[in-house]
Amino acid sequence: MQLSCVRTHAPLAGFHLGHLLRLLGADAGAHNAHAAHVAGNVSALPLGRHLLLRDGTHAGLLARVLASPTAAPTARQGAALALRNLALDSELCPRLLCAADGVLVPALLSPLARHSSADEPLREACADALAAVAGSAEGRKALWAAKAPDLLRRAYEDEQARGVCAALEHAAELLMSDGREMGEGGETGAVLLQED
Repeated sequence: MQLSCVRTHAPLAGFHLGHLLRLLGADAGAHNAHAAHVAGNVSALPLGRHLLLRDGTHAGLLARVLASPTAAPTARQGAALALRNLALDSELCPRLLCAADGVLVPALLSPLARHSSADEPLREACADALAAVAGSAEGRKALWAAKAPDLLRRAYEDEQARGVCAALEHAAELLMSDGREMGEGGETGAVLLQED
């Protein structure tokens, strides 16, 4: 489908995207991986990001696919890319946090605990999304509530990929400054990430 067609038939495009994403919820095997992959590609466009957040269930669904250990690797990668693109859009990040309340941050943190080289793009997308989420006050509040500073520190200790490390460092810097102001957690004012 060409972009011009998507613009002129936006409600229809939203209908097709909604139907495709419902396949994610149906746990439909190969369709599941295809739907998440399409969501990752669609989220690269501003209209696609708006369509993904138009229905409040899509963001939570993508987060659940990302966190699912039984989801296909391509489904998890597509969900991670879609969530990263939504989080990087400063206008939509607050809506993303609201739509996926309670499941977004844990879903983004879960792949960081796994350290296989095949999952590097997945971990990098999640780390980028966490850094973007940490860029807003609402996001930092959600990260502190999920005890993200401790989890980020543990993930950083074992991480070898430069892109993932850079995103984790950026998220930690934002959390440290906010943590001192909020006065929450035992990590407040401490060095969250340190290199040996």
